[in-house]
Amino acid sequence: MNTLPPTKRAEYEALLKVPAGVSASLTQFTTSPETLEWHRAKLAKAIAELQ
Repeated sequence: MNTLPPTKRAEYEALLKVPAGVSASLTQFTTSPETLEWHRAKLAKAIAELQ
């Protein structure tokens, strides 16, 4: 089992919280494709780093 340094773990855990700019609630969310792609790219990079 690999362990992550605390700073990397905190960085990845922060990505689990959906930014308010993407979705403030279940009924309030962005319609900007750029905002969604920006967050999606950050998630994809983190997943790739963990593999």
